Formats: sequence, C-alpha cells, structure tokens
Amino acid sequence: MYLEIDGKLQAPRLINDDIIAINKPYGLASQVKSCKVANLSPFFLNLRRIVIPMVEGSVDGKRRMVLRPDTAENEDVKLVMKKSSIETHEAITNYKILKSKNTTALLECRPETGVKHQIRVHLAWGLGTPILGDHKYTYINKIVPQKLTSEMLQRLGIRQSKARYVPMHLHAKSILIPEFMNGQNLSVSCRLPPHFEENMKRLKLKP
Repeated sequence: MYLEIDGKLQAPRLINDDIIAINKPYGLASQVKSCKVANLSPFFLNLRRIVIPMVEGSVDGKRRMVLRPDTAENEDVKLVMKKSSIETHEAITNYKILKSKNTTALLECRPETGVKHQIRVHLAWGLGTPILGDHKYTYINKIVPQKLTSEMLQRLGIRQSKARYVPMHLHAKSILIPEFMNGQNLSVSCRLPPHFEENMKRLKLKP
C-alpha cells in the first residue's frame, strides 16, 4: 500500500494494528497541540538541558511561539508577548553536540515535552543558535530570511540572496514511545533526507 503525501508516494511501515509509521516529506507540517513524554530519564543521561516555558505570541500578524517573558531577559521577547495569550507551557529540551566546525554545529535534541515548535524556539532563543534554514525563528522581532556567515555561504555554494531557499535542517531521526507494546518501548527511526546529508558534508559536520 502507498499513500500520496504532498504529491509524493510514500510506503508506510505497519508497526501493528494500531500504529503506522510514515517517512514524512520535508515541508509537510504535522504536529499535535501538546504531548508529554514519560519514563525516559535513562535516555537523557549526559545531555545538556534547556528548561524555558513557552507561549504563543504574534509577530507582524503571524502566530509564533516565544519564550515566556519572566524567564527571558531580551526586551524584544517581552514586546512580542504583549499580543500573546497568557497560557504558558512547560518546555524541556535535552541536547548534546555531536560535532562542531567553526560557526556551525550538529546537535542531537531529545525533548521531554511536546510544545509546538519547542526545539526551534529553544535553540534559536534559548541558546542563541537558530537552526539552519529556520527563517521563522531566527529573529525574535521579525520574520525574514536568515543571514548566513560568509563562510557558510561559501561552503553551501550559494549567495545571501538565495539563503531564503535553504530548507530547514531539523529532522526527527527517531521516535520512542515508552511501554507501548506489552510494556516494551517502541522505537521508530528514519534516515536523514538528502539535503541534510549533503549539507552536513559541505559544512564538514558529518559525525
């Protein structure tokens, strides 16, 4: 059986009668309102942690997640929050650096919570290191294409005017559902998309 997703045929992987895993094409949005991962503490050993609550705000009339103002020192965050709802969400992201080269790095992230756009916001504004190609969350008070360093432009083989077309380099390599099948953990993994693999080589971040 094949499913047509965004004009492409995808072969789903049948896990059991209750769950099907699909290798989602890049650019196809899919998320849930909120989720919580439990009983995963053994998997978070030796990881660094970002614990900053988040809330939905607005920039130029577009809805976007931001850090909660009482934990953020940046005045631009507080300005965005004036148009925000008051509901905040606990957000915890564990991460480790797999490899770094000059101004770029390859990170592995393991979120404990499932707030919308959590990894993107925590990396961009919690660490000050936005994801390559994430034009929505690079800047706090505006939504414009990323401005890349001259070194990155050279390695990627593009000009700054073409940076807006760089796809986001965020990939769900694996998902673990604890105690899902007869008390056993269920793990589903997926290889990196071609653009991610190629640009890791260009940026010399291949682990």
